[in-house]
Amino acid sequence: MRRSAIGFGLALTILVGLPGVAFADLGTSTFDSVRIDRSTQELVISGTISCTEPETATVTAFVTQRTREAGASTEVSCGTTPTAWEIRLPLGTPPFHPGPAVLDIGFSAGETVSGRSLEIMILPG
Repeated sequence: MRRSAIGFGLALTILVGLPGVAFADLGTSTFDSVRIDRSTQELVISGTISCTEPETATVTAFVTQRTREAGASTEVSCGTTPTAWEIRLPLGTPPFHPGPAVLDIGFSAGETVSGRSLEIMILPG
């Protein structure tokens, strides 16, 4: 019994005794807009993200409009103040166009993952 108590104390000391080790998590994540950039022929999805500590966060977006689907991910340097992010998708064939669509969006940082599916309006460029 004494040996297991020593092992537990050692593990506790290692976990508690690591100064400067922080586990960042997702703070806030927002989706702002989806618009068409006619000059580059891309669908532009944008928003902001923040974390509880400096961390690299990942934003993933997937857009469906009738028979057109496209998705991508981007990594963002995430801090305690909101940081802007942007994902660009080619308009493709058939092209995305202004009007209703579905956006599946996910955010992850540290131990936190969140996501949602939204009915959106793609704005003209």
